[in-house]
Amino acid sequence: FGCPAGEPVLSVDVSARGLVATAGSDGEVRLWRVQLGAEDPNETFVYVQDLSAHSKPVNVVRFSPSGETLASGSDDTMVMLWKEKPSLDGSAPQWGAVASLRGHCADVYDLCWSPDEQSLLSGGVDGTCIVWSVHRGRPQQTFRDHEHYVQGVAWDPRDDYLVSVSCDRSARIYAAAPTKAKGGPRDFKCTSVISKRTETVLVSKPHPKRVEISPSISAELERAAHEMPVSENSLQAESAPAESKPNDSEGASSGSAADQCNSDGEPVHSMQDEAHGITHGLESNEDGAERAEMAPKTDGMEASEQPDRVQLSDEIGQLEQVDKAEAADRAESTQAAAVETTESQKSVRLFLDETVPSFFRRPSWSPDGNLLLLPCGQHATADGAAVPSTLVMARGALNAPCAQLPGPAKAVVATRFCPKLFE
Repeated sequence: FGCPAGEPVLSVDVSARGLVATAGSDGEVRLWRVQLGAEDPNETFVYVQDLSAHSKPVNVVRFSPSGETLASGSDDTMVMLWKEKPSLDGSAPQWGAVASLRGHCADVYDLCWSPDEQSLLSGGVDGTCIVWSVHRGRPQQTFRDHEHYVQGVAWDPRDDYLVSVSCDRSARIYAAAPTKAKGGPRDFKCTSVISKRTETVLVSKPHPKRVEISPSISAELERAAHEMPVSENSLQAESAPAESKPNDSEGASSGSAADQCNSDGEPVHSMQDEAHGITHGLESNEDGAERAEMAPKTDGMEASEQPDRVQLSDEIGQLEQVDKAEAADRAESTQAAAVETTESQKSVRLFLDETVPSFFRRPSWSPDGNLLLLPCGQHATADGAAVPSTLVMARGALNAPCAQLPGPAKAVVATRFCPKLFE
């Protein structure tokens, strides 16, 4: 059906007049007529004729909404227009070429008619989309926004939007600008790029480990630090400058009695005597007492009665063990709270990449224009694997999909609505 054995059929389209057009890698366009109600199923499609004008594989064929004109796009960079022509000898009319549209510099991958049949939209390997004026036979507007092959195009049935899909993993929506003159050509501007969506995901991670010391244990550690013994050498170093030699003391106490008394006859002490007295008091009272207290009492005493550094270290170790035990109890009782859950924004690509083994990503509008289908989509499963799907876009929100249709094991490369609107 369509192409010789072994040659792939690349495009099929049905007209409102009951004709079927097929195209493939053999470079030919073939027309078939549908006979409904045929007794033999093999007679449902009746061959009509071949349309030969392209020199390379034909990638796409599209009938105009009325079915009067057929457009075809090929690897030879040309877009051909075909119409039915009456025969001169009175035989059945034949289809023939009426125009060739030249503007692409590489393979043409997809075509779509405007609702009024006055314009045609094409996309190709050169990364451009061209809006053609059918009457003039030349480009009306060219878009060069995509960064890779344009593999699919669609024209809104309400004549407000154009859609292009590329293997650069994006789809673009072009909105029609208001016309300056009634019935004049319109300009389209890109208003939306569909490529990624942002998802909110929950991320769970453990709290950072930290040591918490209870107030009671902290107070005990602070008290133990203040009571830490001071070595005898440090005390001697502090008291050494305050000691006086006997000769110095005698010299300081020599002198006349008159020099050491005031006018009332009371003794007068010099600053040196006061300092000597203070130092002597510290040495005789405090230093002696501290030395007696801090001297190691090893005679007749148990090892556990010695308030030395080893005993203090053991006490601190016991306090730390108690603190660890309390921390373990708290961790066990609040195990569920030990995991922190936060919200994170994740960017997810909507389309499969260019490794998809296909030349086409053909979108389509529903007959009423309320829905748009975008092929070569993908969605992530629970385990994070990418599964092929078809993106469903609502007319009022063309910047993000409203639903996804799970596809087969391989990527979806073409979509098409039933032309009949069901209510």
